[in-house]
Amino acid sequence: MSLAEAELDQYLTVLTSINDDLQGRQIDRYYAKDRKQYQSHLDVFKAGTGFRERCFFGGNRVGKSTAGSYELACHLTGQYPPWWQGYRFSKPIKTWAAGETRDATRDIVQEKLMGPPHAIGSGMIPKDCIMQIRKRSGVPDAIDTVQVKHVSGGTSILQFKSFAEGREGFQGQRIEFIWLDEEPSMAIFQECLMRTAKTSDLEQAGRVLLSLTPMKGLSDVANHFLDDGRMVAEGDRFATQVGWDDIPHLSDEEKAELLASIPKHQRDARTKGYPTLGAGAVYAYAEDDLITDAFEVPVYYWGSYGLDVGWNCTAAVFVRYDPDSKVYFCTDEIKMHESGPADVAQAIKCRNKFMQGCIDPASRGRSQLDGKNLMDEYRDLDLRLRPALNAVEAGIHRVQMLISTGRLKVFPQCTRLLAELRKYSRDENGHIRKQDDHLLDALRYVLFTDKTIRPLRPVTTPKVKRAMKGKTYRT
Repeated sequence: MSLAEAELDQYLTVLTSINDDLQGRQIDRYYAKDRKQYQSHLDVFKAGTGFRERCFFGGNRVGKSTAGSYELACHLTGQYPPWWQGYRFSKPIKTWAAGETRDATRDIVQEKLMGPPHAIGSGMIPKDCIMQIRKRSGVPDAIDTVQVKHVSGGTSILQFKSFAEGREGFQGQRIEFIWLDEEPSMAIFQECLMRTAKTSDLEQAGRVLLSLTPMKGLSDVANHFLDDGRMVAEGDRFATQVGWDDIPHLSDEEKAELLASIPKHQRDARTKGYPTLGAGAVYAYAEDDLITDAFEVPVYYWGSYGLDVGWNCTAAVFVRYDPDSKVYFCTDEIKMHESGPADVAQAIKCRNKFMQGCIDPASRGRSQLDGKNLMDEYRDLDLRLRPALNAVEAGIHRVQMLISTGRLKVFPQCTRLLAELRKYSRDENGHIRKQDDHLLDALRYVLFTDKTIRPLRPVTTPKVKRAMKGKTYRT
């Protein structure tokens, strides 16, 4: 395409856009020519056929609200585009659209669907389909309910709500489709699931769609759509993550400008839609900074491991330390379920039988079976172990300090450790949620227990001695 043709095409696109707005058909401009560049959005739409609950985890400015308002407008009117592969309602439906506060609902959700107050009908719902509007009292320019013309000749109902109404505000009716823009409480989300549930074989199951930037970290709602830190697509639940690199409308210059204004510990959430950070996160980190490419560890690196023991789950994290750069590397992990000391000890010795490790100090308690403590059992299996220091908050501070200064790196094969990190959070009272954190406890033990990480022995071969020559071991 020549420059003149490109300019003409751009000019025609602008004119078409203006005409769509004038005709109240903004919906026609979205996903018309460029939808292949928004495959992540199309995947969310398509997933509606097989999944009743969907969550669109997205970074800022990736078009989450656009996708949510587009699908809702299609369901309300029955005007599905020819390329639509998502779920279809065959008749008029009752719907809800909700935001965080009443003002946010008006300024974001309502404007996306209806247009600004001075131009009602310029939003995603076609102007000629808007039949009757009832205003909301107490909030200037806010709409409570809209009647929308359906292609069948019937009337769909759209009601605007806000999370500020609490769970009680989401009770009562049966609703076919609910769009929640940003993250509600778990109580509200569960109430929405109840409102869309089938009550008879004659009814169609309803759908719930969430579009959010996960600034609350690994909350109960976020974890509902995750399995071991990964997005789920099973049963009734579907989740996907969309970041800046997945959409075409942000230029490199815009990304750089936006990135400079985002605190480092929020970047994964705001740019990639990863639900790893937020007010409840224990550790502030950016995953790209924490993960490093695996390499063959030099023989002169110090080493140790932390061991968290239990019958349901026993976990170990192996750490190597570069005495020159003073950087710690998590190189390997073990996570075994319902395994006895012999199996765990064998797995550890297969990694390195010369390492000294540190073990959960609770292991010194007596076994209910034979009166022998676990630490002694592991020592009898030729593991070199000492009790770990278990000052939780001080240990967390130590790990956070190493993360913040770039002195802790994780090899990508430590997938389960990274999954635990993504879910590690505090509740509203500041208490750590003790669930699936065995590897993180083991990591804290090994990094916080004095003199555990030390040079490995024996150092006997000439090759090893030459590699270690001239190296310093003082921390």
